[in-house]
Amino acid sequence: MQGVAHKIALLQGISCHSWNHDRTMLALCPNSNVVLIYKVPNVNDPKAEWEVVHELKEHDQLVTAIDWAPKTNRIVTTSHDRNAYVWTYENVHGVWTWKPTLVILRVNRAATCVRWNAEETKFAVGSGTKQVPVCFFEQEHNWWVSKIIKKHKSTVLSVDWHPTAPLLVTTSSDFKCRVVCAYISGVDSSESSKTHPWSNGTKTPFGEVLQEFNCGGWVRDARWSPSGKYIAYAGHDSTISFVTVQGPDSTTQTIKRPCLPFRSILFLSDSAVVAGGYEMNPNVFTESGGQWSFKGKVDKEDTQKEAGGIRSVFQKQVGEDLKTKHQNSISEIRAMKTSGSEVTQFSSAGLDGIIVCWEAQSLEQALKNLVI
Repeated sequence: MQGVAHKIALLQGISCHSWNHDRTMLALCPNSNVVLIYKVPNVNDPKAEWEVVHELKEHDQLVTAIDWAPKTNRIVTTSHDRNAYVWTYENVHGVWTWKPTLVILRVNRAATCVRWNAEETKFAVGSGTKQVPVCFFEQEHNWWVSKIIKKHKSTVLSVDWHPTAPLLVTTSSDFKCRVVCAYISGVDSSESSKTHPWSNGTKTPFGEVLQEFNCGGWVRDARWSPSGKYIAYAGHDSTISFVTVQGPDSTTQTIKRPCLPFRSILFLSDSAVVAGGYEMNPNVFTESGGQWSFKGKVDKEDTQKEAGGIRSVFQKQVGEDLKTKHQNSISEIRAMKTSGSEVTQFSSAGLDGIIVCWEAQSLEQALKNLVI
């Protein structure tokens, strides 16, 4: 799989990033309290100059997550300062600028992650208070308010929305991955809370935990597949688990990898997942006949110098440049381009300050070229 590396914030590193709807602009945080919006001329040209066109400076501490809604063009950001802002692009006195609106989160610890739902009518925020505020716009008072899910026993590390139902998958440092109902009356249709896989035909109340899945360590990230048929979640014990969604009868398959833990997951399709993290090289897993397996690594390394597993990773860090495009851990993987329900281009951001854009002409060809 081809990848083009762009050296953006080499001194600071990149904590999070998100693309606009046509992938001509990128919002990222250079490991600080500021969000930079870059105009991206050509992601396939490693020598292209990326220009900073906007700086979002409302947060007081590290920005932990960014999500750019493709339909409404709204950006939501969260931070260690316990706040979230929704940014809208407006013409203010003849000048186009990003205007922030403070969200009423009602948390007294860091906000750790954020995701818009598919309709972009609400978003969920993870936090260090063991809570998940689900935020929506209240027309009557012209502000963003939240309802709180209080079912976690430790910091919430990631959230993701079901593609069609008002369901959240959340992960936490309490070693659990959960499926939770986030139905909000007046925002979601009443039928949507009755027809999901865990429903018994009656409306599922807000905040109800529908199922829990165990892990041997912190659960760093979880994602729904494009159809909602699968859930994938990654643990800090170097495992990745795949849930076949069948309501209360859902089954889990766990794969243990001989590498450093994953931090971020992305479904390329219903039958392929890419995961990246501390190993600095994204791994691909595929499904066949109901079973998931490790397919290979996205980035081609110098295999002649590979030996010793995790130990060699540390040796290479202190002794020589790594043979991968990323030179430090991958903080986040995001989709860039799609064809139907398949992701044909995705990006990985790292603490080395590098954005790598991975290109695949087709999913089948990309997987065929991977090195196991």
